[in-house]
Formats: sequence, structure tokens, C-alpha cells
Amino acid sequence: MWDKIGKLAWEAGKKYVEYRGVDGTIADIGTLTDKAKNMFGGNNSRSNGNEYDSDNYDYDDVDDDTYDDDDDDDDSFDSNFDDFTNEYFALIDDDEYDRAIELTKGYYKANSLTRDYAFFYFLGNAQGYMSHDKLNASLSNLSQAKSMAPEDSEDYGMVCNRLDEVKGRQEYCVNFDSTMKRIDEYVASKDYEMAEATLSKFYSKYENNVHDFFYWMKLFEIHGDSRMENSDDESADLNQLEEYLQEMSDCVNGDPDYAEIYDEKVAVYDAIKVSRLYADAKREAEKMADNGEFDRAIQIMDEYYRVNEITKDFCYWISDISRFHRLAVEQALKKGEIPTARFEAYQDAIFKAKEFVESENDESLYETAFDAYKELKARMATASDSRESHPVQASDSLTDSEREYLTELKECLEDGTISERENRLLDRLRKSLGISEQRAEELKEMASEKLTEAEKEYLTEYEACMADGQISDRERRLLDKLSKSLGITPARIAELEAKVNK
Repeated sequence: MWDKIGKLAWEAGKKYVEYRGVDGTIADIGTLTDKAKNMFGGNNSRSNGNEYDSDNYDYDDVDDDTYDDDDDDDDSFDSNFDDFTNEYFALIDDDEYDRAIELTKGYYKANSLTRDYAFFYFLGNAQGYMSHDKLNASLSNLSQAKSMAPEDSEDYGMVCNRLDEVKGRQEYCVNFDSTMKRIDEYVASKDYEMAEATLSKFYSKYENNVHDFFYWMKLFEIHGDSRMENSDDESADLNQLEEYLQEMSDCVNGDPDYAEIYDEKVAVYDAIKVSRLYADAKREAEKMADNGEFDRAIQIMDEYYRVNEITKDFCYWISDISRFHRLAVEQALKKGEIPTARFEAYQDAIFKAKEFVESENDESLYETAFDAYKELKARMATASDSRESHPVQASDSLTDSEREYLTELKECLEDGTISERENRLLDRLRKSLGISEQRAEELKEMASEKLTEAEKEYLTEYEACMADGQISDRERRLLDKLSKSLGITPARIAELEAKVNK
């Protein structure tokens, strides 16, 4: 892309304020070409009188820097001076500056002419329109022409005018380069206001506030491209960027290089827009997660990917889905629950993310996420082992609403099943208590959990002791010793005995 940017800088560089001022520049530009074509008095004495056909001349035979005054005449390169100047300025008008230089050298070589001030003028004039690195050569050749031209002639004035113009352009280019460097420095430090002010000041001084394609492109880069490089920066105004794109589009004027750059900026705009929508969706999802609504958080992110027709990629699985599932598992574990289904969903998301790893950065992120997964998996295993030896009951980890709901569940499960009518009543109770469907399922598992082998053994002995309807002190001491040896807590013993006594 930089070769295209170079072209833009060169096109902008053609417009400058020379030392003679804006009015003088406008006046000179209007007459420069016509006068130059007739300058040097139409001196045909430079020609040897032979006719000249530029299309038949081999430009590759001309040395770029020197020529030999003693070379034999080339009969295929014969022309009078007027034909040469007409051809030369036609090439200048067509921006064929290299060919204009070759034409000049070829004409002087073919006609065995001594390099005079006209020769150096023609070289310097063409070089003055070329890229920045040719300006010093242009000034050197024009200065040589000035030193050789008669000071009292119109030719001398024309040479001086062109020399001043190139000096003005060189000043412009130097200021242009330094200005662009300052703008880039401001952007790097996120001082976008100063970057824009610097650009506007340059165009005010050198372009009379005429804003071209390059101006709008640079504004877009200040407020658009820079935000892409700093992904956390959400200050870009999308409406403003759309205005810059519209101005760029109006300045394309069929130029294929401009059109290509314009398309690239449109792609940048689209990326910023999608990024902004993602940030908004992620913010809303995080709010839901903070409130414990993890399924809603996942639903928001799914909706973002669906509406914007974005493929569910590495970011989706590792930064969005697995994250919210992990938070849900961690919250459940803190409550003393074992969210098996949720953990499996989290595990699936982690493994799915592995399929989309494409870069070293992705690999690093995945390794970090996988380490967190292994840690959480170990916590799940520990919690599961603890549940087997110390089953979870309605404890202090439950809210008052959950305890109430759990009590009703247990009542409904007395006969081992829950009828359709009981299900409807339980669902109404769940809604009135503000309990989610997922939490209700977890409480149902808690209410209908299976007894461990240790608990079954204890209940067998307890029921045997209760055969006569009561427990003697001696039987109580033996049962207490048994419960301790089996690792069953007193609270759980009370709950198990209550089941038998109902």
C-alpha cells in the first residue's frame, strides 16, 4: 500500500506555494508551458538540420548521466529544434518525465550538440515534477542552466522562475514529510486532536484549505486505522468515519489507486463497526453474568454472532462461551453444588476452541484457558468425592427460598415420583420464589439423591434398632460409634433417621 501512499504524497506535492506567492504562482502556471515551448528563441542552430523521428529512437542507448560529444550522428534520430521541444512538452503534459529526459539526451547526442543551458533546463524541468529524491538533481541542473543563460534574455527569467518553483516544491515536500511524521507521533500517543489540528494547519498553509483525497484519507487513518491498532480504544465516531469515506469516494474520480485505497478503508470501517457491536454485546453479557444469569449472557453472545453473520471462531469459544460456563461452575461450587451438566458444557467449549487455534497468540490464550480448565476439573472431582462421603443436604449454603422449595420437593418425592399436577404447582412456587429452572433441577437432584453405601448400612442398623419403636441408650451409643466410623455427620444422621421416623 505504501507505493500508493507515495503516489498520493507526490500528487499532493504538485500543489505548493512557491516563493513568489499564490498569485504569482497562478499567473506563472498559466503561461509557463507556452513560453517554455518558445524559449531559447527557437534557435534551430542547435540542430544539424536533419529530420527527427522520436518513435524510432532507442532510448536505452542513452547514458542516464553523460553522453559523448564525439559520437557519430544517428541518422534515425534527426529533427529540428521545434519538433524536439513539441515532443518534449507533450511528454511533460502526459507525465512521461523519464521519457522527456531520455528524449533530451537523445536529441543532443544524435545532433552532436554541446550541452548548453537549454539542455540543463530541459533535464531540471522534467526532474522537478518527479519524486522527492529527484528534486536535488532538478535544482542542480536548473542552477547550472541559470549560470549559463544570458541574464538579459527572456530565457534567463524562465529558468529562474522554474528554479524557484522547484525550490518551493522541495520546501513543500520537506514540510509534508515532517508534518506526516508529527501526525504519526501524535497518533501513537493517542493525541488524535493534535494530529488532526496538525493536518489542518498544513492544508491551510500549503493548500489554501483545499481538501483532496489524501486529506480525507489521512483523517480516516487518524480516527479509524489507529483505533484498529488499539483494540481497547472505542472513541472512534462511526458517523464521522462514514463522512470521511464519502469525501474520499467523491475524490476518487476514476483513479484505480485511489479506488483501491478507498476499498481498503471501507474494510477497516466495517471491522471497526463489527468490533464496536461486539464490545456492546460483551458488555451487556457481562452484566448478565454479574447477576448470575449465565445462560442469558451466552444467549446475548450467540445473538451477536448470528445477527452479524460471524462464524463462531476461537474468540467465541475461548473468550465468550467457555468463560460464562466457567463462571457458572465456579459459582455453583461455592454454593456446595456439583453442576455436572454445566461443567460438561464448559469442557466442550474448551475442546472446541482448540480446533480454531491459528496463531501463537491463540496458542498462548488456549494454554492459559486449558490450565484454568484443569484446575476447575480438579475442584469438581474433589467436590464429587466429598459429596459421596458427605452428601449435600439443605444446609446454610441454600437461600431461604431454596430451602422452602427443597422442602416441598421432598414432600412430593415421598412416593418416589412427582405427578403432573405436583409439577405445575412446583413450577408456580419456583417462579414466585425467583428460582431459575436450572437451579430448580439442581435442587430436585438434591432432594432425590441416592444413599451412599455407608448411609444404607447405617439405616439398616437404625431400622433394626427401631423394630420395637424406640432406641435405648445403649443402642444410641452404638449407633453414634457406627456413624463416626462410617464418616456420616450428625446433621446427616438426623436427616436419615427423620426419613425412617415419618
